[in-house]
Amino acid sequence: MKLYGLRAKRGGLQYYEEHIHYTLDGTPDYIWRKVQAQVNSFDPELNIKVPLEFVTSLCKFENLDEHQWLKADFKLPIMSKELVNIFLGIREMKHKLYPVIIYDEKNHDAINENFVAFYLLEPFDCVDWSRTKLNQSNGQEYFNPQNAKYLSNINYPPIFKINFVQNGKYSNLAHFVSESTKEKYFEYGITGAQFEPPIG
Repeated sequence: MKLYGLRAKRGGLQYYEEHIHYTLDGTPDYIWRKVQAQVNSFDPELNIKVPLEFVTSLCKFENLDEHQWLKADFKLPIMSKELVNIFLGIREMKHKLYPVIIYDEKNHDAINENFVAFYLLEPFDCVDWSRTKLNQSNGQEYFNPQNAKYLSNINYPPIFKINFVQNGKYSNLAHFVSESTKEKYFEYGITGAQFEPPIG
């Protein structure tokens, strides 16, 4: 089974550019390394202030609702409530939602509350360990998702994370979809995700 990494559609955005900007980024109220470590370990309680507040960056305020998934400088995906409902309608998943408020950079009286931060609270066990070889580095073995083999005889959720260790650290920021489910995205009404090259 092939897997595809998922992320917000970038369109013409460069890797360092965002649709929206997190207002606490770069302040003592948001220590991104700590939040990233919590997300990587599936900590159910993140050290963040809610509601999460953003301002428009390279997306015009009036165009926000044209997107299902917004590219942002935050450690959780910012998705439309519509997209999250589609995912959960396909299959219930252990998750947590954080409320999001997006302000118009040019007019802070204008707000959008149609998005949430979507946090999956557990990984999905889909690695075929009988056919997966671990990589070797400095005398240690580690799991490389690029070289892994994935089970084909299981029912995949519409979006999931893999629990793996890379360079001695857990890495659970990436989201994936299986090849079989990817083919149904358009049928489900999911158009706001960008697919990475397949692995497995």
